[in-house]
Amino acid sequence: KLERFDNSDSDFFGGELISEAAGNLTDTELDTFTQELRLSGSTNNVDWLVGAFYFDEDVDQRSSVGFGDDIRPYFDALTVLAALPAGTPVAAKQQALAALGAGLVQSPLTLIEAGLAQQGLLPPALVGSAFYGSGQGSVEIGTLTNTATSLFAQADIGLGDRATLTLGINYTEDEKNVALNTTSTDIFSTVDLVPVGEAFVTADLIDQGLDPATAAAIAAAGRSTPCPDPQTNPPTPCNPLLAFQPLQFLPPFVGYPNAVESGRSKDDNTSWTARFAFDVTDSLNAYVSAGTGFKATSWNLSRDSRPLASDIPALQSAGLAPVNLTSGTRFAGPEDSTLFEIGLKGAYDRVAFNLAIFDQEIEGFQENVFQGTGFVLTNAGKQSTTGVEVDLLWAITDSFDWFIGGMFIDPQYDDYPGAPGVGGPTDLSGTQVPGVSETSINTWARYQFDIGANVSAFVRAEYYYESDTQVISNVPADIASREVGTINASLGLRWLNGFEAMLWGRNLNNDEYLQSAFPTTVQPGGNYSGYPNQPRTYGLTLSYFFD
Repeated sequence: KLERFDNSDSDFFGGELISEAAGNLTDTELDTFTQELRLSGSTNNVDWLVGAFYFDEDVDQRSSVGFGDDIRPYFDALTVLAALPAGTPVAAKQQALAALGAGLVQSPLTLIEAGLAQQGLLPPALVGSAFYGSGQGSVEIGTLTNTATSLFAQADIGLGDRATLTLGINYTEDEKNVALNTTSTDIFSTVDLVPVGEAFVTADLIDQGLDPATAAAIAAAGRSTPCPDPQTNPPTPCNPLLAFQPLQFLPPFVGYPNAVESGRSKDDNTSWTARFAFDVTDSLNAYVSAGTGFKATSWNLSRDSRPLASDIPALQSAGLAPVNLTSGTRFAGPEDSTLFEIGLKGAYDRVAFNLAIFDQEIEGFQENVFQGTGFVLTNAGKQSTTGVEVDLLWAITDSFDWFIGGMFIDPQYDDYPGAPGVGGPTDLSGTQVPGVSETSINTWARYQFDIGANVSAFVRAEYYYESDTQVISNVPADIASREVGTINASLGLRWLNGFEAMLWGRNLNNDEYLQSAFPTTVQPGGNYSGYPNQPRTYGLTLSYFFD
């Protein structure tokens, strides 16, 4: 049983865009039951195992996000700046913001509210305060029931004194039932800017002296066309209000299950493994192996869950599609992996080593990417990783050990059209998988010695390296790439009475890099945030072991 409650200041901004009181709350309860049964045995040359595994989990989640006092002034400032021509000097921008603060100009949001009031779509008393009012936001209630059963068997078959054949098989059936509903009080996200913008343009053209029929025809021709510049004025057919659509970041939600979406997934899979190992000598083992893996459908249990584009026409036909409904994903389908590996394992008096050459392919790789206002859970067509992994441990003397290990891989998206990328969907096919370094190396050395008859000690130094890689696909590489090169060290003392002390330091060279990055929450226009690594850190650990 797991109960979790948290509240985070998730706007990553000095102002209160997200309310301190309402915040970004998550209240989750998980109840999980598992049971595994195994039966094993041996004959003269076969060790065997059969078993069954059962998994049952219920998830109840309530989450909410509420606007703070500063979100309306923040968006007012953004929209005023966005209405200025490209290339406007900084001084002129500052003057425009000063005029906004002094009430000398109205923000575009207020003008939209006034226009809606003139059309009878908004009470006049709400002009200036309807959009992004403090406390507006969204509340989501979701449940998930997951039941999974696996049946498995494995046998190690001895083929003479030096060879072993391992065969394994696993059948899994996984079923999930999901329900998710939201209550939204975000007024601006419910405004259909297409007809509203058309009405605005029509009225503006009439004010300029055009007859109503001509004005309406020009406005209708451009109702779904964004204006190339906020200063573009009719008669160029365009809709200036479409520039405000990025601010509708909590679009209306369709709860499910519904008449079109079942909220249910049921997957089954049979995976297998085969391995042949041969003792070349008493100290050297060679092997070759192949196997498959499986991961069941994963569901997005958040306000960012969106119906598939292919389901929206059916939702519209069923009368379930509200204005401004956007498409996305509710879930990521199953992923299937295949792995081939050959290797050597050696263990000698003072040296032990492992060498593996492998090739892995994942069909339907599940990826979850944050896009600034929500997560996109999707499947890549195919991801592959080919590489070499090697490590060596050498006891140079009885007191001095040295280890080095490395992985050298080629992680690629073989097929990933429509992937979340910088500025929107992109085709990542044929590109390196972000966040995965092609080269990673870890090496350490340890010297052990005695201090008198009652104290043993050690000194250990370590270096860890990862080659440069783009952190995440939807943040530009020149903003968020990572190359790691950190030095760690420790000094330990152990007394015969059970007392131990260890002085340690991590990242002693104060290497700086980003562990993750993302488009900054509700701050459009190329703003990005990231999570830095831990800086240089020192510590002292004291332990006592009782007999």
